[in-house]
Amino acid sequence: MSCSSNVQLLESQATTTDLLDCLESYCSTKEAQCHPSAKVRVLDSAAVVYFLPLRESRTFGEYAKDVLVPYVTSELERVELI
Repeated sequence: MSCSSNVQLLESQATTTDLLDCLESYCSTKEAQCHPSAKVRVLDSAAVVYFLPLRESRTFGEYAKDVLVPYVTSELERVELI
């Protein structure tokens, strides 16, 4: 099923798979638009530490290894310099 028309999708007997396919294509499009290409990204380290989840980290070392470094690494995939 094509998700070209939201009205058709809602009026039809759409299955969960149809809805997920439509939502996944929408999300990937929106994510690409939310992360425009840039050469540099400026991160406020205090803000980054605040908004990233703690998960099950007990020390800052665990937090850095499990949460902080993977986040910064993922940001580096989108830009040349942080």
